[in-house]
Amino acid sequence: MFGPTSAGTLIGATPFDEIMIEQWRAAFDGPFMSAMDIVRAVLPSMREKKWSRVCCS
Repeated sequence: MFGPTSAGTLIGATPFDEIMIEQWRAAFDGPFMSAMDIVRAVLPSMREKKWSRVCCS
């Protein structure tokens, strides 16, 4: 059984081939878009310093 996760929460224990694409998108979009929001917020400072690093885990 596999199920997409969202913020660490299992969205049901559903067989892989029964998980709807919308479930995968919702599970992916939350963490991914949060990381993108953070990068966008610090990007001006990173450009100003001409060097920086973003670490996501």
